[in-house]
Amino acid sequence: MKIKKKAVIGVTPSIADGKYSLNEDYVKAFMNADAAVVILTLGDAGETLRLVDGVLLSGGGDIDSKYFGEPLHPLARVVDARRDAFEIELCRRAFAARKPMLCICRGIQVLNVALGGSVSQHIEGHFFEDLRREKVHNVKIAENTLLRRILGVSETGVNSVHHQAAGTVAKALEVSARADDGTIEALEARNGFTLGVQWHPEAIFDKFEEQAAIFKAFARAVAEEPL
Repeated sequence: MKIKKKAVIGVTPSIADGKYSLNEDYVKAFMNADAAVVILTLGDAGETLRLVDGVLLSGGGDIDSKYFGEPLHPLARVVDARRDAFEIELCRRAFAARKPMLCICRGIQVLNVALGGSVSQHIEGHFFEDLRREKVHNVKIAENTLLRRILGVSETGVNSVHHQAAGTVAKALEVSARADDGTIEALEARNGFTLGVQWHPEAIFDKFEEQAAIFKAFARAVAEEPL
């Protein structure tokens, strides 16, 4: 289905050594979905939100545990106070404004924390950086969810490059997928298109059509077309 209106999606980058960076996989995935991408820079979250039709919270380092009232885990990686503050505020504003959001890896954790949930700060058996472009375990997808509607299956394989995951789930969200060990793999809300996945569909969309479907569905939502 061809998108009639070009969707403009703002993507949050990583920030290190005075430079913004974004994995090109995100751009390729949205180009495949016929959507335009702009990389967001740190600034006023409200002003930033007015520039785009939808928001993607990308992967990256860990969130400062002060946002969910816990001491920082000793294995926390690359905590960036500026990025945390910007993304959490951006997420809250986007959710309140009902702007479509897709939240990937770190992004699903930001979504959960921004809306009042927490993070499991260290889990074993889910970090396979060398297999980023392969499916390494299955996730089961709940019935009657946005994710189930997008993928059209009850179970699918995913890659896995994370050592943290969503913990206590925010009241505004519901779990739409779990790994076999119970780890939360997807969260969503009934608030328009708000979806978070713990895996990296942008790294495998070109090999597995159901992963490309996530970006296409998001682009349609941003362009205000029916799923």
